[in-house]
Amino acid sequence: MLSLTLMGSMAAVAGAQQTPVLHTETVEFSQYLQSASEQTQSAAAVSLLAMDQNAKVAETAISEGLMNGVSVLDLRQYQITKDQLLRILNYSSFTNYPQIASVVSYEYTIDNQEIVYGLWPQYDVSQQEVAAKTAQIEQAAQAVISSVITSDMTQLQQIVAIHDYLVLNCSYDTSVETNSAPHDAYTAYGALVKQKAVCQGYAAAFQLLMQKLGIPGIVVQSTAMNHAWNMVRYNGEWYHVDATWDDPVPDRAGVVQTYALLKSDAAMIGGVNQHYSWDSAGYVAVSTQFDNVADWSQYRVMRTAIARGAALDTASLSGAAGVYSEFIVKPYQTGTQVTVTSSNPAVASVQLVNANDPRGAKYRVVYQGSGSATILVTTSDGGLKTVPVTVKSAALAA
Repeated sequence: MLSLTLMGSMAAVAGAQQTPVLHTETVEFSQYLQSASEQTQSAAAVSLLAMDQNAKVAETAISEGLMNGVSVLDLRQYQITKDQLLRILNYSSFTNYPQIASVVSYEYTIDNQEIVYGLWPQYDVSQQEVAAKTAQIEQAAQAVISSVITSDMTQLQQIVAIHDYLVLNCSYDTSVETNSAPHDAYTAYGALVKQKAVCQGYAAAFQLLMQKLGIPGIVVQSTAMNHAWNMVRYNGEWYHVDATWDDPVPDRAGVVQTYALLKSDAAMIGGVNQHYSWDSAGYVAVSTQFDNVADWSQYRVMRTAIARGAALDTASLSGAAGVYSEFIVKPYQTGTQVTVTSSNPAVASVQLVNANDPRGAKYRVVYQGSGSATILVTTSDGGLKTVPVTVKSAALAA
């Protein structure tokens, strides 16, 4: 939903000099729900792949700001139009910066020529937590790659491995059916760290992992279906990959479906897929090479069956602000490096207090303030576990 308000000159963005009359528009951050007029315009999203230099530089500045929780972005120097800004926010940022995870809405100010002056993002968490969660997305992505990718894999095997990982390790958040899914479910954070997401989260995670592997891809969206998935380029051809579609609901441990793995446009339209009215920024998937593959084992690499990751002596933590708890991380393999971080250091900070404890590495979680946080534990061989933390104020806990 978009509202338009007439504004006077805004010194915070425009400075003290005389400026044109400005308008401010407030928009809910896209969850693949666009207005009819924007749907019509979305076919022009192909232009995001050929943006002028100013728009490309602006996209980088905007996206880096959003990943770090910046509350005010002065965009005057880029001289981008309202249309360019909306394409960056609603289309290209999903493909080029899939780790953006905490924006819920934004306001932007334009002059009477529709040149953008400023952007005011609104986040669901504090700036410190935005940056911490962005870092955890990167941490989790690296763990996933370490877990399922080997140096001798072909590009095709890598695509299949990432698809399979998401299907096996992320479960579909059915609370979306009652409009109660948390914001994280729509992001790569939900898919990779919380391991519970809806289609937008699966698609963002898959795109991020493709970027890490150097495999060209885009996020595809269908407003009509209220759905998002991916396309990847392999051997010069584009193919659809929809990990959400291939994840059984309710979740079935160990089951990976392949209905929407490396499929052509025709295969996505027909059969059990029934996808329609999507925007793929002008790309088409015409190759039917994998449409009729029944046995995907030939494209899967079986890793040596050894224990990876680490054992934790706790599943969750809670306490009152001002105190702390400790837990042990014991890697299964010697020489394994461990990384432990908090999604919200203002609520729960974490630090290594004894690397030589006979039980493993001892970490201390200090309860800083009321709220919730997620402790993410990853290992250099691909282990990934989380510890949810709940902190009450000292007064409530008394």
